[in-house]
Amino acid sequence: MTTTPANTPATNSERASLWIRIPLALKVAFPLAVLGFFFQFTIARTTTVGDVSGVITRCDYYYDLAAIGIAAILVVLAIGAVVTERAKNYDRLRLGMPIVLGADAVLLVLAVIHVLRGFGVILSPCP
Repeated sequence: MTTTPANTPATNSERASLWIRIPLALKVAFPLAVLGFFFQFTIARTTTVGDVSGVITRCDYYYDLAAIGIAAILVVLAIGAVVTERAKNYDRLRLGMPIVLGADAVLLVLAVIHVLRGFGVILSPCP
């Protein structure tokens, strides 16, 4: 078996499998982002009172700390994926920076959705 120097492009037969080339941070981040929609840890009650078509409504909402925490973890994992991809020494182990940056963009959008959900702006039980 021959090794490929760091600056020589690897051929398809020399490349590692796709699963090995994906940074661990991405392998952890995407399942965590999906699971974040199913877990809640709520605290800090706020109350909204309003008049909707002559009926006074009341909506109690709690900040979702799980969603906010998962958003912070997703940002850290997105940064970790870029750092890991840049640190790979052999071309056969690289996934490709454009692919990693695209995956990071998706992760950051999911992180923003989790933050907005955590503060009750979207997907809130209150109208």
